[in-house]
Amino acid sequence: MDKNRSEELKNYIVNNYDINNANDVANALKDMFGDVIQSLMNAEFDSSMGYEKRDNKISKTNYRNCSYNKNVLQKASLVNLI
Repeated sequence: MDKNRSEELKNYIVNNYDINNANDVANALKDMFGDVIQSLMNAEFDSSMGYEKRDNKISKTNYRNCSYNKNVLQKASLVNLI
């Protein structure tokens, strides 16, 4: 990301979220990019399984048992963000 886009993103977060500490920044980023990260994780799982979710047109030896919401805890280094 170039410096101008990085500065724009920083200004957007500071101006649109009540930022008081690093956790507030992490929550803002989660709010902004959570759907993108979830889509990437779903695509990675589809790739590892060898077929897309609800694909009943192929013969399978490995099945998806069920799906439920999961929480993944991740702490990012945000030292230079603000």
